[in-house]
Amino acid sequence: MQVGLLSSVDLNQADVYIPRIPLIVVPLENFCRMKVGTAMKLHSLSASDRTAACDLCQATSFRLVGTKDRRGDELETVICETCGLVSHQRIPTDSELNEYYAAEYRQDYHGEYMPSPHRVVRAWEGANWLYDHLAHYLPPASKVFEIGAGIGCTVKRFELGGFQSEGIEPGVGFSEFARNQLYAQVRPDWLFDLNLNSPQDLILLVHVIEHFQSPRHALETIHQFLKPDGLLYVECPNVAGPHAAPGKQFHFAHIYNFAPHTLEMLAQSCGYTIEQRIPVDGELTLRYLFRRSDTSNLQLQPQFAQTTLDGMFRYNTLSYHLRPAYWGKRMLRDIRFARQRLTARTQLQQILQQCRQAKSTLRHAA
Repeated sequence: MQVGLLSSVDLNQADVYIPRIPLIVVPLENFCRMKVGTAMKLHSLSASDRTAACDLCQATSFRLVGTKDRRGDELETVICETCGLVSHQRIPTDSELNEYYAAEYRQDYHGEYMPSPHRVVRAWEGANWLYDHLAHYLPPASKVFEIGAGIGCTVKRFELGGFQSEGIEPGVGFSEFARNQLYAQVRPDWLFDLNLNSPQDLILLVHVIEHFQSPRHALETIHQFLKPDGLLYVECPNVAGPHAAPGKQFHFAHIYNFAPHTLEMLAQSCGYTIEQRIPVDGELTLRYLFRRSDTSNLQLQPQFAQTTLDGMFRYNTLSYHLRPAYWGKRMLRDIRFARQRLTARTQLQQILQQCRQAKSTLRHAA
């Protein structure tokens, strides 16, 4: 099926936006069930009957931490009693994931097959942030590769900065936009089908590691694609931080949910060292820069699972929404998003024009 490349960026169509006002909505059932500050102990949770080993530590003992996803649909989520890694009770197969991400994920998760103007503008701002924080680690003309490149803004931003930049994105609509509108080197491919011609200086996983059937297999595969001292940037939600209200933490597409110690342990056990943890947005998001290493180690501590639980359940519905940080960040975010939507079409045209000019300059230089 052919989809018009500009179907979602029609400049003649009005883009009406009504900003959301933060409201405290406290379901009576949740309020009655949990008291503010109530501790949850690992041994008090129901045991899981899952037999598949933990992807991080290979243990086979789990406890149930959730039965619903953020939309209220059935989704059983468990925590490993040994290391604290949070994941689905039933891990989807690779074939199930490939089909989902190629055709359904962007529509299901974002409500879009092709990216809307404000989504492109938001992604471009994120690409600028990544470039500003990571480019100085790289020598000129370094090779940069993004796995799960989405719209392609980050790939294009590093290319505009003088780097050899490419990426893959399984979502057909988003990868089409990246190639045909941004002229970014993004193709609809899968990590485990890659055959890169030369080792990379930097590989990016921006909100991607939580989607893999096996994050361990993904990091071990990426290890082979990096130069001996190459860098890996990983960004994902922090399940031990207040990134979502209670009952809204889990999603079908997020097969794994990482806390700082589980992400660090996974990377170190796959042959990486921590170059830097980038602190932004408090505890909401994990942002790590790892460096490829020839050694690997896994050091487990008995308190890791309880540490994850303490972070996940430190708030209930009421106390989560009463936090001053919630109100302040929510209002600032809504104001920013409202401004983006009002100016998105103009900004999009500026971004597309910059990409066209870069393509024209490159063609003339050749």
